[in-house]
Amino acid sequence: MEDIVEQKLSALLTEPVEKLRLLPEFSQQEVVVDGKKIALATYHEILKNGSHRIVVQASRERWGGIVAGVAVGGYELSDTDDPRKLRADELYDYT
Repeated sequence: MEDIVEQKLSALLTEPVEKLRLLPEFSQQEVVVDGKKIALATYHEILKNGSHRIVVQASRERWGGIVAGVAVGGYELSDTDDPRKLRADELYDYT
């Protein structure tokens, strides 16, 4: 699932920053990988300093709605710096 997260983040980072700023706070889609359904969620948060945080989360459920696995990754975007990959502690709330 980490590959799916990285692919989605890579695709997002090819978009102009202006377009990324317009992303909704939350969106979700379902993808199928190796015959298994994966929920792929994208979070967009605007921080107090004006930076934008984009997080992608992939999760797979087993029977009964129990989550069998989660992968997450993200970046912080600002007007002055290159995108900064988020640290594990910054992604904790999404795992």
